[in-house]
Amino acid sequence: MIDSLKHNVGYKVAAFAIAVLIWTHVRSAQHPIERRYLEVPLGVVNLPENLQVVERTETVRLAIRGFREEILKVRPSDIRAQIDLAGTTVGRRKLKVTFVVPTWVRAGDVSVDPEVAEVVLDEVVSHTFDVEVRTAGKLPPEYTMSQPDCTPTQATVTGRSGLVREVRIIFAKVHLASRVRDIDEQVSLFPVDRMGVKVAGIVVHPPTARVHIGVSQTEQNKKIRVEPLVSGQPAQGYEIEEITVQPASVTISGSPENLRTVQKVATDEIDISGATATTSRQVDLSQPNGLRLTETSARVIVVLRRLPSAPAPRREKMDGGT
Repeated sequence: MIDSLKHNVGYKVAAFAIAVLIWTHVRSAQHPIERRYLEVPLGVVNLPENLQVVERTETVRLAIRGFREEILKVRPSDIRAQIDLAGTTVGRRKLKVTFVVPTWVRAGDVSVDPEVAEVVLDEVVSHTFDVEVRTAGKLPPEYTMSQPDCTPTQATVTGRSGLVREVRIIFAKVHLASRVRDIDEQVSLFPVDRMGVKVAGIVVHPPTARVHIGVSQTEQNKKIRVEPLVSGQPAQGYEIEEITVQPASVTISGSPENLRTVQKVATDEIDISGATATTSRQVDLSQPNGLRLTETSARVIVVLRRLPSAPAPRREKMDGGT
């Protein structure tokens, strides 16, 4: 019996092998083995705090071999490809790509291209710069602005050393078009290079600054006449022959809006009640609201004429002159 079994073992092994081949063939026919390619993003882990990635391989291509119904279930989001940056330093580095696939996929059935990825690392640095207020556009023609005031006057940029070296100053940009009131607002800060181009990819702290700019109407000048104010009547037998004022006109300064409404300026009132002689007085000018006078006083001269049959007028000494 035993001899018979021993004698037939070769046949049995051959039969088993044939059976395996037949099963494999049938399974392959029903469940064919295929190769599928997936493009997946390449991540980075363990980046040192003082370094920043400047360039790197963004994606890798994975080839997965297996039964069709199994590999078709694999999605790009099921796969994690990455490079480990622990212990790396500034410069261009080549690092092995590792990957994690679903548990139903055997790692031996997966290959990655490229197997080694390049990454360029730069040092992260900080530097403090002055903040400069820059204006865009123009105020309306009748308005002018004061010197801008900015708080804070400095800001710090942080980023990879190559970009920070490009920064020359930090700008706070304010738009002036159509502004007719004081500007007081929080403005974003922008780091720029020597050509005035914004340097992207770095962080500014603080990100904004408060800018104050005084806006007021431009002061203009205008010539207006001086109007003497005389009250009362001279003594009986006399009448006013002439009233003159020196100067006859003065210059006022102020905003165009205020100037439009003013055509003359009056003197303080002179009372000539009972006067029998020419009167000359230095009097103040009335100050118009919101405007400035180049001269604040004027001399008003009231010349009297004797009516027929009236006694001859006597000359009276004038204030400040004759």
